[in-house]
Amino acid sequence: DGKSIIVRLVQPMYRHVVCHGKLQPCPATVWFSEKQVPLGKHRPRYNAHGILKYLKGNRTRAVFFKMGEGAVPFRVVLNTFRLTGFRHTDGANWNLCWAKRVTPEEYLAMNPFQRINHIPGTWGIGRKDNLWHNLSKMRRQHGAEHYNFFATTYIMPQDYRLLAQEFQRRARQTFIVKPVASACARGIRLIHKLPKPHQYKTSLVQKYIRNPLLVDGYKFDLRIYVVCTSVDPLRLYVFNEGLVRFASEPYPGGKSNLKNRCMHLTNYCVNRNNPNFVAPENDTGMGSSKWCLTELISWWNKNIDSLKDDWGTVWEGIVDVIVKTFISIEDQCVKQCDRLCRHRNTCFELFGFDVMLDSQCKPYVLEVNIMPSLAPSSVLDYGIKAQLVAHLLTLVGVVPFDRAKWRDIEDRKQQKRLRGDTAGPGEGPTGPADKKLVELLQGGKPLSTFMHLLRNEDKDMLAYCDNELERCGNFTRI
Repeated sequence: DGKSIIVRLVQPMYRHVVCHGKLQPCPATVWFSEKQVPLGKHRPRYNAHGILKYLKGNRTRAVFFKMGEGAVPFRVVLNTFRLTGFRHTDGANWNLCWAKRVTPEEYLAMNPFQRINHIPGTWGIGRKDNLWHNLSKMRRQHGAEHYNFFATTYIMPQDYRLLAQEFQRRARQTFIVKPVASACARGIRLIHKLPKPHQYKTSLVQKYIRNPLLVDGYKFDLRIYVVCTSVDPLRLYVFNEGLVRFASEPYPGGKSNLKNRCMHLTNYCVNRNNPNFVAPENDTGMGSSKWCLTELISWWNKNIDSLKDDWGTVWEGIVDVIVKTFISIEDQCVKQCDRLCRHRNTCFELFGFDVMLDSQCKPYVLEVNIMPSLAPSSVLDYGIKAQLVAHLLTLVGVVPFDRAKWRDIEDRKQQKRLRGDTAGPGEGPTGPADKKLVELLQGGKPLSTFMHLLRNEDKDMLAYCDNELERCGNFTRI
């Protein structure tokens, strides 16, 4: 009804959550707490004591979260729910569901106030082989000058003949072999000879990036966190903080140590057991084998004379490859969402992009994680991931709603459909009005000149986007 709704937190923290309403009123949303239980304390139970309630007239409703079957109960996620006052439920009346995977039936059963942490179709970049197929398709369509941020890849065993021809052209090349659907660097190895065909299971063989950018002689990669809140229209946000993960052995650039995974791989799971690995002991990671992104930027600015580009240019390149990667699956995600999602803005997804820079500061996408680990292994991880989760859940817009009232609205809609009364708030001008709208948009006219031509659902979408941008916190819309 456009009135302000006050969201009260049971913890000693109060905040008014109201859309500014530049276009039209939006529902109030919950702002999540960044406060976390200190490391070393016990993991919180699902049915935490805090209860968040919103007050609207004389009605009071609790707000619930659900952990989907098989979902990893990450400490920072549970703490964020608990400290913001959410209650756990196994039923269908949840406000936000944190799931490992979502069935079509679960997508179809959602109401417009519920949020779930997966978008249909994102396996197109979440599996290494699918990522390669989609990026290769975009390279063929748009040219290598636009899609040149991934290494040449062969899918085994079907591409074995092509790989053999490559070795014939140039002997003793270095390739990296990766399983197509594994995590934590399991099964990754380096080769410089062509193995026999029977030695391959389904795997991906990529040309090894031989000239990585080094920090004090060590190889590193970047973990960049990206959130997609919509695919139609495509809305992406990048988290302004991230992780810089170092190998624990100096990088020589030779072939004699291909079996030394701690020299060539930067994964934490590989390097943490190496005696040379230095665990971070502060919130920046200075002097350790893992930094925050802010610390790398500080190092970059101090060593700018020996680098090819300034950090601003490099970051623009990283954002560019992230956007192009999502564009490669945009069409299939839109089709899946149209088929499975009855309401707009109910799905979101967090991605972990692993990006490496070469000696010319050019970014390469190594892989995309659709369920990045949020387990905190240090004070550095804990600080970054706690803020990431809190700002992520605030960004997606969890709306407290009256469940009984919503059921009444759905019943009335069903009755109208049965009577054949299809008129509704989503209708608007068609035909000549749509042509006029396109002309105004192409002419760069201000919003006020064509608001009367928009359908109500278009106005709702614009208002939601505007409101979402105000909730972005430490995210930046790209």
